Amino acid sequence: MGNIVLNIFCSVELVLAHFLFFQKSIGFWSINSLIVFLQAFFFYGILFSVGRKTVISFAVLTNIIIVLLLVYHRVYQDPITLTTIVLQHNEGISYLRRAADVFLSPYILGAGFYLFVISGTVFFFYRRPQRRWLQRIMFSVPFILIMALSYANYHHELFFKRHFQHITEIFGYPQGWFYETVTNSDIGGQIDYVVKMANEKPLPLPAGLSGLQPHKHVFVIQLESFQYFAFEKEVDGRKVMPFLNSLAEDAALYRILPKRPHPSANSDFAVLGGISDITGFYYVLYQIVSPEQLYAQITPVAWKYKQQGYHLAFYHGFVETFYNRGPHIRAMKFDDIYFLAELRKNYQYDEGEWGVNDMDMAKLIVENQKKNPHDKSFTFFITVSTHDPFDIGQTENKIFEKPKNILERYYNGFNYVDNMLDYLITNAPEDSLFIIYSDHPSIEDKADETFFMVYSNKQKFKSFEEADFKQAMQVIKSVLHKNLEQGK
Repeated sequence: MGNIVLNIFCSVELVLAHFLFFQKSIGFWSINSLIVFLQAFFFYGILFSVGRKTVISFAVLTNIIIVLLLVYHRVYQDPITLTTIVLQHNEGISYLRRAADVFLSPYILGAGFYLFVISGTVFFFYRRPQRRWLQRIMFSVPFILIMALSYANYHHELFFKRHFQHITEIFGYPQGWFYETVTNSDIGGQIDYVVKMANEKPLPLPAGLSGLQPHKHVFVIQLESFQYFAFEKEVDGRKVMPFLNSLAEDAALYRILPKRPHPSANSDFAVLGGISDITGFYYVLYQIVSPEQLYAQITPVAWKYKQQGYHLAFYHGFVETFYNRGPHIRAMKFDDIYFLAELRKNYQYDEGEWGVNDMDMAKLIVENQKKNPHDKSFTFFITVSTHDPFDIGQTENKIFEKPKNILERYYNGFNYVDNMLDYLITNAPEDSLFIIYSDHPSIEDKADETFFMVYSNKQKFKSFEEADFKQAMQVIKSVLHKNLEQGK
């Protein structure tokens, strides 16, 4: 009887944690909580048949995971995938080092305190059961049934983020991660799907870009965490991004409807690989599949530009281990590659929250192009300065001199990026084409629409459209390939 009470005690903790993870979408007294409780109850029933040390060890590990998930859910509402944990662990560790205050909440401190309570309770009150095998059978059968039935409802041939979110919010993280692990096992099918998309012919250019002329210089700029509302925003009659708004008057401008999923490597890989729909595939492409294996089946757009005599340069102020970008970018045959390690080795830049600041990177791009001019060039630039927490340090012309909240810091960040774009584009060579897009939204309380623009300093476009992420990637693919076809 004592172990049953302990079992209930341990199981209720997981229900409380689940409620705190997803309190906006579930209630404590709900069918979701009941399902989580039953799963935990049956699992602890199995665990309690093993021994006191095992129960305490599992309780310690569980509470550590709960604390880390509570930290994560202080910033994000969506459940986190194992994929994201694996691929973004460097970013996560950096975030924790820079923002220790994320641990200071009643929930997280309570979970930490509970770790000692549950360990002591199990140590003093646990009793070794006499019929351990019978207990294991009694608890294993219903546990396996719940796992199997819940998984059957969400089983799909390939991993889908929306199904992961549903199954996790209903059944809890163990079920969600189990679903992700099993459905991400079909690596061959996922590669085939991506290869098929990459090898599809580009679509015709949309009407607003139908007169596109060949350009000798191409800039592809991925802006970190850029949402469309920042482009439109005015503060005291002053645009947050005046330069980008001035460009838009002679550009093809797109408002991209809510982009999912969030991870940024989806975006740059989509552009460089000519892929439009990669939900759930970044894990396979960046972490499991070697560049040699992947690019034996896909011809990156960078290769195509290199074949036509373009000098290729890649700039990113953060570490190359993030999303395992380094090996893939090198396999794409860029002539010049600048990640944080190269920048630290060869230059003395001040670093912001997420590596070398964007203005320093823009100046480096301009300096390199002037020092070693090429007849034709292809430059890919991923920004970092507007990554959460949007702290750009001491810069001039801030919208808010002393920002009071994250939104004001966000506006300051994109005013800074606007100044960076002004410098980069103003100093770019004549006959340059600029493809500027956002990797993902970031501010949850604002609309999730992101941004995409095609601008040329030698010809004018004049169009505005709304599109989804897939359509935007198709347009970028068409623009990049059309520029090559006409330049032959």
